[in-house]
Amino acid sequence: MKNEYLKTVSSLSAIIVPVAILVVLLMHFGYTPLFTNSISFDAKIKFVNNKKPKQIDLAAIGSSITLNNLSSKVIKDSLNTSFFNFSSWGLQMNDIKEVIAKDIVNYKPKYILISSSIPDFILPGNLPALENYYNTNKFFKETFTPYFYIKNFNSIADIYTRKKATDKLERVNDQYDSLNFDDYGGALLYIPEKNISASRWNAKDPFPTNYTNSQYKNLTALCVFLKEHNIKLIFVQSPIKKSYVYSAEAQQIIDDHFNTCKNIVEKYNNIYLNFYNPQLFSDDHLFVDQFHLSAAGAEIFTKQITHNLKINHIIQ
Repeated sequence: MKNEYLKTVSSLSAIIVPVAILVVLLMHFGYTPLFTNSISFDAKIKFVNNKKPKQIDLAAIGSSITLNNLSSKVIKDSLNTSFFNFSSWGLQMNDIKEVIAKDIVNYKPKYILISSSIPDFILPGNLPALENYYNTNKFFKETFTPYFYIKNFNSIADIYTRKKATDKLERVNDQYDSLNFDDYGGALLYIPEKNISASRWNAKDPFPTNYTNSQYKNLTALCVFLKEHNIKLIFVQSPIKKSYVYSAEAQQIIDDHFNTCKNIVEKYNNIYLNFYNPQLFSDDHLFVDQFHLSAAGAEIFTKQITHNLKINHIIQ
């Protein structure tokens, strides 16, 4: 019996010890596990965990429209309040609600700031992947992250590829998919003209889509959640490049979207601001594609937001 026991222990050790050594080596050299299927979301998780922000009065959360179009410097210079940008690429309204409910609410914000546009209402979202992460025990998320090597099993090749891509994107701000966050989690885009994507510059994405009405409902659910937690939503329509609206019908579709968002946001006594202004944002150099602003455009846009918040005595 004793020999059988020792044989079992020896067999298990032959498996566990090499695996443990591999995990230690992976973590030591920065090949951390994949938390979700989103390189941007995972990069923001790591960034937030490293920064360890405390209580935050003004929390920005959204897709790349919020990540890239808000200037953290302008906000910090203009408003006397704590601020952090939790945004990552591609988040839809259902994703945004999930991040707020499962994470941001713990920072006890007074205000949630969303810089939004049409792309936030066209997809089903990435909720299963986000729920898989957020429903994991806090100990594993914050203290023993190697657990995700097992929970989200990925090959070493996948982990290697993700790290190499992340390392590159964290060093650049002249590409659309920059992950070069400033101290407050924002990522302004300094894309030179030679790097402007023609397909993105001229894109005419279908809108509305089969998911748009569902995302309107998710915006409503978000407003309900925030009201229950006594948090005020500041929902801002971001500028759109003038050439995107190419017909009266296209303009009507945009206006209908604006009105739907406005009605939902204001129904729950939140703040709706619309800075879709083709006259003010007529200079193409203020954009890097139809919906994303250049760093210069983001500075102008953010100054409009902070000025409005101050003159209306919302945030000083």
